[in-house]
Parts: sequence; C-alpha cells; structure tokens
Amino acid sequence: MIEKLAFKLKEPQIGVSPSQQKETLIYLLYNFGHFKMTAHGKRYLPLKYSTGLKVKPHLWHGKPSYKVRQSTLIDHVYLNKELTKIEEIARNKFKELKSSGELPTPDLLRKLISEERGKLIEPQYKLEFNEYITQFIDDIENGKRFTDKGEKYKPLTVKNYKGFKVQIKLFQKETKKRLGFEDINMEFYDRFVNFLTAKEYSPNTVGRHVKHLKSIMNAAKEEGLHTNIDFKRKKFKVLKVDVQDVYLNDGEIKKLEELDLSEFPKLDIARDVFLVGCYTAQRYSDYSTIMKADITEVDGGRKILTIIQRKTGEIAIVPVRSSLDRILKKYDYTLPKTYEQKLNSRIKDVAKMAKIKERVVIEKIRGGQKIRESKKKHDLIKTHTARRSGATNLYLAGIPTIDIMKITGHKTEREFLRYIKVTKEETAQNLLEHPYFN
Repeated sequence: MIEKLAFKLKEPQIGVSPSQQKETLIYLLYNFGHFKMTAHGKRYLPLKYSTGLKVKPHLWHGKPSYKVRQSTLIDHVYLNKELTKIEEIARNKFKELKSSGELPTPDLLRKLISEERGKLIEPQYKLEFNEYITQFIDDIENGKRFTDKGEKYKPLTVKNYKGFKVQIKLFQKETKKRLGFEDINMEFYDRFVNFLTAKEYSPNTVGRHVKHLKSIMNAAKEEGLHTNIDFKRKKFKVLKVDVQDVYLNDGEIKKLEELDLSEFPKLDIARDVFLVGCYTAQRYSDYSTIMKADITEVDGGRKILTIIQRKTGEIAIVPVRSSLDRILKKYDYTLPKTYEQKLNSRIKDVAKMAKIKERVVIEKIRGGQKIRESKKKHDLIKTHTARRSGATNLYLAGIPTIDIMKITGHKTEREFLRYIKVTKEETAQNLLEHPYFN
C-alpha cells in the first residue's frame, strides 16, 4: 500500500461563517498500511496524531496542499513550518522502524513522534500574570491580537483595557500582594469588586473591569499559561445595570435652538454641536467631527449624511432635516473642533440658560447600596444625552424601530428599547395618536 499523509482539521465547521468560527486542532493522518483483520476483511488503521496547533477553518487550505493559508490574521509561516517538521519526523520514524525490522504501529509511531518533538522544543519562559496583562494590551493596541471575529480592537476598547491594567495594579498595591494566575478565584473577585465599589464606580464600570479580566484569563488559559478555571464560575459575574440617563424632548431641544448666544461664542458652538447630536442620534466621536465630505445631495435637493461609526465600523446614513442643515450651513458643513470634557461642562450652562430645570429623580448604586437623588435636569445633560435624545424622539415620532436602529447602530430591538428613555406616560400618549385608539 502507498503511504498517504495529510493534515486535517478536527472540526471543519462547514457552513459556519468566518466571523463565528472558532480555532480547531490540526491533526496528522498517516496511513502506512497498518491493518487488522475483521470478519469483513482488512481494516486499515492510520495514525491520527494531534499536532497541538490550531487554526480557524477559513484560514485552512485543504486538499491538495493541507496547509495554513497566507494571512495577516495569524503567523502562517510559523504554523506551516511546524507542520512540515511534524511530517518529516513522522516519515523518518516510519523509515527507521522499517529499517530495524520492527513493525510500525500507530501507537508506537505516535510515541516516537512526540518524543522527537519534545527534544526539539526548547523550554520557553512563561509569562506571569502582570507581564501577560502588559503583553496582551500591547498586542491588541499594535494589531497583533484580534477579536473572536478576527477584527482589530477598537481604540476605545484598548483604552478600557488600559484602565483595567491601572486598577489591577492599584489593587495589588493596596493589598500588598502580587497576583498570579492561580490567585484569580472567588475570594479575589469579592475583594476586587469591593475595591472598585469603594471608589464609587458604577456597577457597569466595575463590570467592565471584570469582563476584561475574564477575557485576559481566558486568553492566557488557551495559551497554556495556567489551568485555573475559577474565573469561569457563574458567581464570577460581570455586573451590569440599566443606565439612568435623561433625554431632552422636542420642546426642550427647541428651547436650546432658539436661545440667543451671540454674546457667548464658546457656548454657541457647544450648543450647535450638541444639537447636531440630537438630530443625528450618533455618538459624540461621530457627530462632533462631521465634515462637508460627509454630506451628499440626493434627488429632489434633499441631503443625507454618511457616517462610518468609529466604535463599530458600521455605516450610518442619516437624512438631514432642515434644523440640522441650518446648523451645518452655519459652519460651511464642517463643524468646529470641540473637546468632549469642555462640551460636557458648557452644555449644562446652556441648558440652564434655556431654563431646562425640571427636577429628575435618579437611582444610583453607591457602595453596594441603592440611593435616590433629586437633581435639576440641566445638571444631568452631557454629550451622550444628545444621542439618547435623538433616538428617543425618533421613536416617539412613530418612526419604525428597525429604521432607527439602522441610524443608531443598535443590533437588536431589545438592546435599542433598553437604550431609549420613554416613560409609560409618554408611551400611552403616543398610542393615543395611533389609528387603533381612534
């Protein structure tokens, strides 16, 4: 029988889109004529050997080459070199057994291949917990490590990981203990959550830090740096609560728009940029950087705004209403540069001047306790209020949810409905205008 040697994937994941695929092991299949007799004749038993190497199926080239495809997503040169080494070892060990007169069997050949590979592999230094965090963040920032969907990490995500690194270092400084992978258990979880809560961080901020820790621990485990699985327990959970942010209704937005700020140029710019957010329902990073090139005139002289959302990379196409067009035209369709921190401060002053002073009761979790506070609405307004106001007012205007989501970028209706701020009274008022109730 002719020798047949090929590499195959353990889980080819046929029919699964590349973005949903997971890495799977590469196996060596070596058929060299070994068989056993059965009632139906010869049954050939090839060697099935796990290489320990992994790849996503869409990056694998099957018959006839059985190699890893060239790609910037992985180190294909290294992987293919390793596969070539394994193939050479398998063939050489088979020849040695034949030459010595010893009967080659899959079990014997598997043992010899593993022993030979063990001799060739030099002991590698294993990164400890803090070193790995630094390397992980460096890799996602430099584009060497990708998300599960095979995409580069967004700048905001990298920034959040860096924030986690700061907090985990401060935690170790306060507890006077240098953490290792094996220390990430439920006792650590409780102490770390309490440490963050004592700083009056919101549950969502605490949850974000825990989420990043779990991602780093999972990546390190897959790379063989530890065997700890405590971080996978249900109680090691990512905290999350609904954010209680306000929104401005159409009447309040109109008050901002009609306010004469000619004597206050900085407040005038802050108000205009904020209103652009209200009329586009985009994030500050997107609505504050609109340029003339983003505007296109369509049939009938109407204009549309095309934005590539920085956070998601998705394209949003927003019809330009007359109120938005007036503001953009004022700046020749290129908004002046602003800074979020300053805009957050100035828009509160503008809202106060517009007499948006309704008192709002909000609930917060502070120190693990739920507390209620009453504040004037103008003190709660910030850059993100514009996006939330835009989305909520579009919904109250009766525009279909699916159409609004194409503008905001929300993926699911459930996610969108949790995001907008609509009271039961507003919903009832909206329904009164529906033909069914008339």
